[in-house]
Amino acid sequence: MRYVAFLTAALLAGCQSYRPTPLDLAAHGAAWQSRDPASPDVAAYARELASARAAEPAFDPADGFSLNEAHVVALYFNPDVRAARLKARVPAASAAEAGRWQDPTLRIDAERIIQSVSHPWVIGGMLELTLPLSGTPGLERAKSLAQADAAWTTALLEEQRVLTDLDKAWLELHQLQRRSELIDGFVKDLDVFVKQAEQLQKAGEMSPLEAGLLKIERARKQAELRSLVARRTEQEIGVKSLMGLTPEAAVQLLPSLPAAFADSGTTAQERRERLVALHPKLLHARQQYAVAERSLELEIRRQYPDLTLGGGFGRDEGTSRILGGLGIPIPIFNANRQAIAEATAERNAARAAAEAEYENLIAALARAEAALAASDVHRQVLERDVAPLIDQQLQSARDLGRLGNINPVAIFESLVIAHDTRLEILDAVGTRAAAVNQINALLRPVPGVEMQMREKQ
Repeated sequence: MRYVAFLTAALLAGCQSYRPTPLDLAAHGAAWQSRDPASPDVAAYARELASARAAEPAFDPADGFSLNEAHVVALYFNPDVRAARLKARVPAASAAEAGRWQDPTLRIDAERIIQSVSHPWVIGGMLELTLPLSGTPGLERAKSLAQADAAWTTALLEEQRVLTDLDKAWLELHQLQRRSELIDGFVKDLDVFVKQAEQLQKAGEMSPLEAGLLKIERARKQAELRSLVARRTEQEIGVKSLMGLTPEAAVQLLPSLPAAFADSGTTAQERRERLVALHPKLLHARQQYAVAERSLELEIRRQYPDLTLGGGFGRDEGTSRILGGLGIPIPIFNANRQAIAEATAERNAARAAAEAEYENLIAALARAEAALAASDVHRQVLERDVAPLIDQQLQSARDLGRLGNINPVAIFESLVIAHDTRLEILDAVGTRAAAVNQINALLRPVPGVEMQMREKQ
């Protein structure tokens, strides 16, 4: 009995204990409010990212945050990225403990002889251990490691999504700012023209109807300008959210047009090769296929039996005995056929998913490059052909006005057409920038990929 108590105490000493960790959202809220995007920790993270790119660190938000600096802050603070990285650690933690042998089994059998005998109890105890002759522990560990790599690529996908969303939000903020500037300038032109129209109306040289149209147009544009200011505030909050900052965070954002990723390759073939090699979606598809391969290999190996050995002691009719035994399943009826069939189908599905992702990304790159070329043509036509004609028309109308031949309707129409053309050029610039963003998202590796590549070098 003492041996049993000692063995039980030893087994319990090797077990882990549970310790609760309460969720404290109030403390997290306070930490969120105190985040400093210009802190030394963020700057150190920026240097780490720059080192992975073999580039000089360029993180200096003293004069405001550029898009690249906003990327660093988002990768450091964004809650979705943080959650994805921590979730990716779950399979890694599992892989660290995978492939262990099954725990031995202690079995005690007892029976009592009903008839009156001198030794009515028959007691025996055996310790059974399974020897994995099939080699499944090593394959289980290989599968767990593949699952950990797949989970890592899932975190990369989240990093890429956040950076892509930030690029889009940054461009939208830039476009709102430029549109506000253009409309504000147009309103100022209308202010001057409305004053002139009032003077012409008093002199009887302009009808009240024509003067009223000018005032209506000015009021419309003033209302649009106020709406743009509100939309810009909303957009700034969205950008701060992607950066992992509070809506009230006092940061200066410097919206700008995106720059094309410099190392994307000079030929279409080089760009495709880079896309296939580094895009997180294809990295994820490859890792998912690797998991399917390891799963099928494991299930096939599981059809081979493992050997179970047992040994122990017992008492029968008052005498001590040594017990022994072995067991081995015979793969005749089951042979793990169902699991093998499922794993085979999963591998086929993973292969098809990777091939589909390959085709979709190649097509997406071609569409983005075509959209970039089309937007360049549209913008160049507007800037080279249309805008000079409108400026010339507007200048001619103003020159006639200085000579005393004032045509308010012609000047007003020229102002409106010039303003609409500037907005159209702005939209064309935005369309081109959106295509650049899309190409960057396809060809620019996310920092997690670059850091892993540098670790392997």
